[in-house]
Amino acid sequence: MSHPSAGFFYAPTRSSTAVAPSGYRYNARMGMFPATGRIEVVDDVIARILAAKTPAERVAMIGDAHDTARALVAAGTRLRHPSWTESEIAADVARRMLGDAT
Repeated sequence: MSHPSAGFFYAPTRSSTAVAPSGYRYNARMGMFPATGRIEVVDDVIARILAAKTPAERVAMIGDAHDTARALVAAGTRLRHPSWTESEIAADVARRMLGDAT
């Protein structure tokens, strides 16, 4: 079993068996990372832009990314389960995003 797209990182649940796509390794603590052991770094220009932001702006960026992730998870759930109510979709999104915490 491998992830359909080697360009994305796969974070299996605790109960699943992780198989890394070609060119990647899986570590139970760290998740999946390039087999080269090299972790990509932020471009210098992006680093300067982020460094110039205030802490409040950076927190807002994190909130926006979280909102986007929730919207994408909800859209996927709607696509897979068109008959589900918004309440069922919200419960599934929470379960998927919180994992074992729910």
